Amino acid sequence: MGKVDGEQQDAVAYRKSKLTLPLMPFVSHFMRTLKSVFDNMQNTPISPDTPVIFHYTRNFRAGQSMVVEDEVIACDEEDAPPQFRKSLSTVCTLRTDLSGVPKCLFEKLVTTKGVEFQNLDFELHMKIQSANLVFELVIAGISYGCVEAEFH
Repeated sequence: MGKVDGEQQDAVAYRKSKLTLPLMPFVSHFMRTLKSVFDNMQNTPISPDTPVIFHYTRNFRAGQSMVVEDEVIACDEEDAPPQFRKSLSTVCTLRTDLSGVPKCLFEKLVTTKGVEFQNLDFELHMKIQSANLVFELVIAGISYGCVEAEFH
């Protein structure tokens, strides 16, 4: 097996990230969405009165931790990059605790092999308050609290 260089390791880390700025959700098959969000956000002032909303769908197996982590990655480029580049920088890591969300909001699903899992659709709202970015967990229009943000 060949040697993995730093750029390849960075690309793997990028694929594992779950949230990027300018305001893009994760993984490679969402790249069209990322580009669309980036394009829509360009030249649009971010207002303290209007949150920036990130949509998520997460699946959980029985016994799996309900705390999920996402990275917010910033980009100064004119166009959204199709993959991780060294010019991107991690702004913060978000820790969202979904254990306080009522179980009735999770959808029970079954794989083709008969394995049951829970699915949850939710949003993270990013707001500007004073000189801070604040993240909030919202499901079906109801707030379920703040999201912990560790800034780098």
